[in-house]
Amino acid sequence: MKKFFSLLCLIVLSAMSQAYSDDIALFTNTIGAHPAALGGAYTAEYASIYSQFYNPASSAFAPRTMIGSTLFTIYEVDVKEFSIVYPAPWGVLSAAIVYGGLGGIPYTELQDNRPAITGKNFTYGATKVLLGWSNIASKFSTSIPDGDNLSVGIQLEYLSETLEKANGNALLCNLGGFYVVNDNLFAGVSLRNLLGAQEKWGSGASAVEMLDSSLRFGIKYIIISECAELNVDYALIAKGSLSAGISYALVPGLFIMAGMNEGKLNGGVRLAWNGAYFDYSYSAAKHELLSSTSRFSLGFEFGRSPLLKEKENQLSEDTIISMIRTYDTISAADRKIELIDKVARTKHPRVKSFLLSLVKDENMQVRKSIITGLVLSFPTEAEVTLVDCLFDQEKDLKIMAAFYLGEVGKSSSLKVLHQLLPFEGDIDVMKAINDAISKLEAKM
Repeated sequence: MKKFFSLLCLIVLSAMSQAYSDDIALFTNTIGAHPAALGGAYTAEYASIYSQFYNPASSAFAPRTMIGSTLFTIYEVDVKEFSIVYPAPWGVLSAAIVYGGLGGIPYTELQDNRPAITGKNFTYGATKVLLGWSNIASKFSTSIPDGDNLSVGIQLEYLSETLEKANGNALLCNLGGFYVVNDNLFAGVSLRNLLGAQEKWGSGASAVEMLDSSLRFGIKYIIISECAELNVDYALIAKGSLSAGISYALVPGLFIMAGMNEGKLNGGVRLAWNGAYFDYSYSAAKHELLSSTSRFSLGFEFGRSPLLKEKENQLSEDTIISMIRTYDTISAADRKIELIDKVARTKHPRVKSFLLSLVKDENMQVRKSIITGLVLSFPTEAEVTLVDCLFDQEKDLKIMAAFYLGEVGKSSSLKVLHQLLPFEGDIDVMKAINDAISKLEAKM
């Protein structure tokens, strides 16, 4: 898989084309206020919701589910965008939809080529009409990490345009690669329109418009952790273009950004708090006759990636042994519970004997944590321990044991529960035992 970057470059260099329509170029303009503030240097941005517009591979390490939306007006066209990134157990799914529309553009349509006499001059009959234009782009991508450093992504992009009564559409395939060099340095490469798709107009594809392929390279360097970052991109389309951006945290949660793209300065701010963020960017006009562009983005992050959870559970054997050895040196109950939780999730064979040796711990909260760890990681071995807990003097422990037996118990546990029920004097414990019996009988 590490040959991916070389292969990607060879494919695109052989497939480059020169033409690129103005309307498609408009619609693939920088999406997201955060990327825009950085000058569009986003190919190596790490796990952002807007990564899918620049590199479909860099979302593979997304730690949480993300949703976001951007609004802006460019060239008098109102653009609305919505994105989602969803971490699955095997990788990350991303989707986005962008809509731009414009109406009431005056233009002159020649009715025919026959001259009409008006006074002493010959002229053509003409009609003043209003032209409507709309454009929709949908993106669906998936990215899969290969270990902790490398990821690849593939994306399908559907473009649809409506111009007066004509409809045009195209389906593009985009590829991306992302590499984590170290904790501070990231690299990315992306290829848009791998197969050289064309935009077809009309039901019979009477008109075909060439769409360009493009290749982007990018790096991201974290200058100061959680404070200052530098992004640099090089895009190769008909001609190369360099973009760069820098981000700096004034205080935790407040960032200022500046970027440059094709010699024009961009800037913006980000407010981030507890999984939510608001971005604003300002982009200078690229031509004196055009207006500048302001973008507004709002996003939220929540949940946790299944891949991240799995990674946290993967401790080396030496680390597990070291943690087990330090247990006896810990006096605080909450720290003991934290250690038990970490090692239990690894499901390592050494942990099983370690937990079984601690089930008689004097601290009841620690003891409950040990039993919970056994049930979740070693349910077969936990059954015997749970049965023993039914004979304990502690009421809460007996209730917990009965509940877990209802989840992991077998026929032998059912027999013990039936035998204990007539002799139990506490109503709450009796209820817990009855519930466990009902669950086990329903399974058998």
